Amino acid sequence: MVIPRYIPSLMAALVLAVFTSVPQHVAAETYPTFTIDLDQSEISVTTASCASNCGVAGSFSQSGEVDVNFSGNGDVVALSNLIQWTMAAPAAVFGGIYNVTLDLFFSAPDEQASSTKGGGLFWSFLGIVSGGTVAWIDAYQTVSFDQGSDIGVWLEKGSAFSFGKTVTSDVYLVAENLVPLDAPAPTPVPPLLPVLALALGGLFYWGKRQKPALSV
Repeated sequence: MVIPRYIPSLMAALVLAVFTSVPQHVAAETYPTFTIDLDQSEISVTTASCASNCGVAGSFSQSGEVDVNFSGNGDVVALSNLIQWTMAAPAAVFGGIYNVTLDLFFSAPDEQASSTKGGGLFWSFLGIVSGGTVAWIDAYQTVSFDQGSDIGVWLEKGSAFSFGKTVTSDVYLVAENLVPLDAPAPTPVPPLLPVLALALGGLFYWGKRQKPALSV
């Protein structure tokens, strides 16, 4: 049996067609995890002007580390009610102006920190109803990491109101410039290509064996 000469060319074209038609999967970029260590972060409150029996304490609504992941530049992650403002003397009727400082410590992808100051006006009615507003000097700050990524720390600026002796504020993290951790993985070779290559090689070999000998 003699294999027609056009068969190897046809098989080669088929291999090329399969290779170009198989979707080329590009690995998704992996961005770093940004971790805020709340145990090393701090909120401080000092009295600027206040009547008697007043006072406010600033704290975080949780402890330990908070991991934040972004899927791409421009993403915003809300850390709702992260900051708590607690009226220290809820049994009184008071209102006061306070100086506040927020220090956020990032432990990953490398150690960085963000510090913001502002002024707060808080009030409470017997601890039954409380409210407050914070005006940050820099409500938005950019934190640059040695890894290469930049994220924004955006602090809620406005009034809060609640029943009880505690009001809360939100913190938002914004992906300004994310640098991938790893380069995209090489495109995988379609599993059908090795089989076609073997088939093509077999046809060449078979054609060579079936070639008729030249007569003398």
